[in-house]
Amino acid sequence: MNHLEKAIRTEILTQLRKVKPGTTPNVFAAIQTPEGYKGMESRIINMMITDNITPGACIAQIESEM
Repeated sequence: MNHLEKAIRTEILTQLRKVKPGTTPNVFAAIQTPEGYKGMESRIINMMITDNITPGACIAQIESEM
């Protein structure tokens, strides 16, 4: 894992740790398993690349889509 990839994954982890069942219940439920976390991380990375938005903005958008 290179430095940039590690930095991105660390920022995603930081943002996902802020996810609470009361504010983002669908994302919260999705990341409760290792497979769910990996899927959410992948979805966030793809959104960051395609939409050029931050991990926090990705989480909010994903929640509204779920």
